[in-house]
Amino acid sequence: ADKLKQEKIDLIITDHHQIGKKLPEAVAIIHTTQLCGAGVAWMVVKEINPKAAKTSLDVAALGTVADMMELKGANRSLVKHGLVSLRQTDRVGLLELYQEAGVDSATIDTTTINFVIAPRLNATGRVSHGLDALRLLCTRDKNRAGELAQTLGRANQDRQLLLQEQLDHARLKLGETVRQEKILVVADEAYHQGVIGLIAGKLTEEFYRPSIVLSIKGEQAKASARSIPGFNIIEAIRQAEEFILEAGGHPMAAGFSVETGKITVFTDKLRQVAEKELDEDKLKPIVKIDCEVEAKDITLKLWEELEQLAPFGVGNPRPVLAIMGVTVAETRLVGSEGKHLKLRLKELPQTEAIGFNLGSLSPQLTPGRQVDLAFQLARNAWHGQERLELRV
Repeated sequence: ADKLKQEKIDLIITDHHQIGKKLPEAVAIIHTTQLCGAGVAWMVVKEINPKAAKTSLDVAALGTVADMMELKGANRSLVKHGLVSLRQTDRVGLLELYQEAGVDSATIDTTTINFVIAPRLNATGRVSHGLDALRLLCTRDKNRAGELAQTLGRANQDRQLLLQEQLDHARLKLGETVRQEKILVVADEAYHQGVIGLIAGKLTEEFYRPSIVLSIKGEQAKASARSIPGFNIIEAIRQAEEFILEAGGHPMAAGFSVETGKITVFTDKLRQVAEKELDEDKLKPIVKIDCEVEAKDITLKLWEELEQLAPFGVGNPRPVLAIMGVTVAETRLVGSEGKHLKLRLKELPQTEAIGFNLGSLSPQLTPGRQVDLAFQLARNAWHGQERLELRV
């Protein structure tokens, strides 16, 4: 901002991160934490050029879902209408990306964005440079779009391998202490800056603890943090600001830099904050059930009714149903290394249940065992046949 001022270039800043103590100088700062960066930018475009805003709804929706914004109010509208644009887009880059990922454009929803499209758009920014994702969204050349889609697909595979390797390393480094600590902090020179946020997210998901992962590069370390409900991670980091160089983010995710020599004192301070603010209840993951149902209720009609509540995401999760005292008929392991669990239930012979990353429960689920099941209802269309699936 200072450099632009020297050059007498007018600067308008749009942003959605929590505001720091000192603001940069600009002609205008357009800021809210209620939208993501793409959402704020889209609102500005809408005021300046409504026609351009209409044609960029697809990318505004992508940004909103990928940045885990609560799908309420304006965000919900952006995503609801943006999904229509994504399904009908003539943006050649996205069309080529759909093809590379094996996506049927007619069925794109928030899950497709979260698990298929966004990881590819983010991948080059994590392992090399994010410009290729921007080029893909902007290009009008079909051949160039095809090349870029392949590049992003390969980068995503590289990112997945790197993430798994470094996540395994972080788990080993944390050792047996993970259940005793209220906040997980792990630092190493081996960690790639592009995946530390993903490692932190995976650790938080697995151990239900706020997690901070630091990538050490000489005298400085870059860090990424993820949190759990009830613990404002950016405020916690700012309570230790005498040890850090810069920080930005929001209650559930943040990034910052710290001098390598101060990592230990910073960690100690953060543990004190966590000790004070996190009691045992906050560290217990809870499965919230929206409704208890019986086997006879689980029909395609119920799925259709629940779909009227879409788009689903943060702040508007897909409803979680529960069925109590059902009997296991059969289990098997699926996926690479048998990570996922397939279940058949005696009371629902025509419906499969799948538990992603729940393969480790298989030995306990012997045929004839009675279980209570929490699940989300999904529909699979396969060879023209529509079937229900319980996602456990």
